[in-house]
Amino acid sequence: FLREEPLIKRFGDVPKLVFFGNAKWRPCWSEIQNLMGADVMSRYNVWNDRDYEDFLGNDYIGIFLNLHKDCGNVSVPNPVTWRNPKLLSSGGLVISERCYGKDEIEFKGLIDFVERADIPIMFEQYVRMAPSERLRLGLSRRE
Repeated sequence: FLREEPLIKRFGDVPKLVFFGNAKWRPCWSEIQNLMGADVMSRYNVWNDRDYEDFLGNDYIGIFLNLHKDCGNVSVPNPVTWRNPKLLSSGGLVISERCYGKDEIEFKGLIDFVERADIPIMFEQYVRMAPSERLRLGLSRRE
């Protein structure tokens, strides 16, 4: 993990599933929005360490979504990208559509890899947890 990353200090009572990146490059973004409604959002305005630390202080932060640029095209080996270790190192919980098999093995127990249709189910499991329990789980995944 990245020891110097700022930590999420608290999880809010009403979390959002946050895609940390530009959703316009994800052709399945509208599908995710239809599945999740107001529970999902994209953030693409964090450009430096100070912005990142401020971003982590928002009340809705803590559960993140990983979508591939091609939205899980099985003919392409979709890797775990740079933003996922960064979010994990900050104590975030990451729900991802399926990835390259070797990456799923490496990140087993750290990232929840699910089929796209199951993303809302995984998110709901986290939402049902107490905020303190989500925080504890996120921090335990960075050890």
